[in-house]
Amino acid sequence: ASNPADALILFGADIKNSLPSVGLPDDANLILEEIKQRSSFLIVGTLEPRKGVFQVLSAFELLWIDNVNINLVNMRECTGLILIGS
Repeated sequence: ASNPADALILFGADIKNSLPSVGLPDDANLILEEIKQRSSFLIVGTLEPRKGVFQVLSAFELLWIDNVNINLVNMRECTGLILIGS
């Protein structure tokens, strides 16, 4: 994709054993408003070393040091949306 915001990276999913969502967390509107303010990178699932999370966090730390206005968002089945940084 020519625009990083259009890129999609799939790490795999276990659709058969996944659970459906049960709604939005209480602070969902606040988080969604924050996400709308700038481009966002979404990580879906647990933050694990085998998924390259340390490389992702290191890359975003460098972007934020350079004042790049971008969000890093994690979506997990038990906690919902988590805004890691912006």
